[in-house]
Amino acid sequence: KTVILDHQLHKQFKNNFFQKIDLHGHTVDEAYKKMHSYLNINFKKKNLLHIVITGLGNKSQGEEFFTGKIRRQFPFWLDTEKFQFMIKSYSPCKIQHGGLGAFYIKLKSKE
Repeated sequence: KTVILDHQLHKQFKNNFFQKIDLHGHTVDEAYKKMHSYLNINFKKKNLLHIVITGLGNKSQGEEFFTGKIRRQFPFWLDTEKFQFMIKSYSPCKIQHGGLGAFYIKLKSKE
């Protein structure tokens, strides 16, 4: 099952409890492992709403914005079975939650 891109997901973060994980300063490999471990723990605890802060990367490379390695890899991680097992939907964050340097994630409730 693919992870759904849900542009209405931000509404669930308005009045509900959510947690954050910040992947700044990690290598792509470290960030992947840290995020997988974090989501695995929260999936088991049934904590459904999360914000994943990837950062935007170094924006000084000419005209190209959003060059962050972690941010670029993030959607590909969601295409893997490891993450599809736990994640129901995701969406880029609104400005008050980190803007384009962060993502909303909703985990599946365990069947």
